[in-house]
Amino acid sequence: MTRLIVASLGGSVIMPGTPNVEFLRDLRREMARFKGKVIFVIGGGTTARLYAGALSKLDNSKKDQDFVGIQATQLNAELVARVLGVERTDKIGKHNFKKVLVSGGFEPGHSSDFDTVEFALAYGIKKVFNITNVDYIYSKKPGSPGARAIKKLSWKEFRALFPGRWTPGMNIPFDPPAIRLCEKKSVKVIFIGSNVKNMFQAFKEEKFVGSVVK
Repeated sequence: MTRLIVASLGGSVIMPGTPNVEFLRDLRREMARFKGKVIFVIGGGTTARLYAGALSKLDNSKKDQDFVGIQATQLNAELVARVLGVERTDKIGKHNFKKVLVSGGFEPGHSSDFDTVEFALAYGIKKVFNITNVDYIYSKKPGSPGARAIKKLSWKEFRALFPGRWTPGMNIPFDPPAIRLCEKKSVKVIFIGSNVKNMFQAFKEEKFVGSVVK
């Protein structure tokens, strides 16, 4: 049976300010070599935060802020789909696809992390990959004094590091609704950085740099 990977690919990786051409080129090359199948759910990143922030300053609702963020995920997803030469879906659920399926976000109230977990559960998968611009989960903001990498932790420990409710454009490793869903459904999440070689080593269950939360 062909291995299926479900991964949340952060918008900050795809669009850190301008499109990350080097990452996209490496992703296309390694994906061509990979023997399994992958569902990539793409985040909104900087673009989503900028647009949501603008609406926040104009006193628009959180729902409005979420919807512009969703459009940012769809634009980023369209970019990735075009680079990989595949279709982009607008529906969570099982799909008939050859090797790669790309999606953005869909609904207000959470980030594309939640959609990624829902995709995995639709296929009966209890492991999700989360690809961001940092290599590990850290005890504090990465780069701040005393911040240390944490390689393994429980969802309870994770929640203690990242408490709170969903806010449009919030910048944390995994959004609160997705955390709750993972806890409820016993889903493991592997957090890895944007090094493409390391990313595919994790996909292939080889030695990798990253954090595991379960």
